[in-house]
Amino acid sequence: MTTELPVSTEFPPTTELPRARSARVAVTGTGLVLPGPGGTACTDLPGFWSVISEGTCCLTTLDREDLGLRIGGQVRGWDRAEAIGVDPEAAARMSRAGQLATAATRSALREACLAPEELDGRTVLVCASLQFAFAETERYFARRAAGGPASLKLDYWMTGTPPSVLGTVASTLRIACPTLNISGSCNVALRALDVIGGMFRAGDIDRAILVGV
Repeated sequence: MTTELPVSTEFPPTTELPRARSARVAVTGTGLVLPGPGGTACTDLPGFWSVISEGTCCLTTLDREDLGLRIGGQVRGWDRAEAIGVDPEAAARMSRAGQLATAATRSALREACLAPEELDGRTVLVCASLQFAFAETERYFARRAAGGPASLKLDYWMTGTPPSVLGTVASTLRIACPTLNISGSCNVALRALDVIGGMFRAGDIDRAILVGV
């Protein structure tokens, strides 16, 4: 026996998505902690543009023959505790990636004249990276050489991944907005910008903080 079910050709009315408060997206704050000329820290846009416009190479050699790395950009002469806004002991407990990301985010918020409590559910904190700082890299290589892959345990997941960076930034700066991790290859920053742009167009967010390490 077969039963014919009634077929409706009427579709329910579509629910209109909320729209962004503005059709334009503006960059209101930037922060950075990058390798600068001669191994000094580059922490402001004028210094960054000077490096770019003059084509300055900020790569330095690594004095460790046992590592699989020969060159890298290193941030030196930088007071991490002052840049992050915490006491030296608290700064020392952070991973290097977490230190750099937190200091850069703090600078960006200050430039945008935003306080952490203003970052509500209409803000998203995004981390776009698969990389970690060289301090972690050196430690991982040494531990793996001494005890094999199993010796790394949870160290990598706690200090070297995008979620760990977001956790450090959010907890240190007391940011309570939603977070998002975007992983990928060398174009991950462009992918993150594309995702954030889509969230703006859909009306899901009014602000985004993009962190890359």
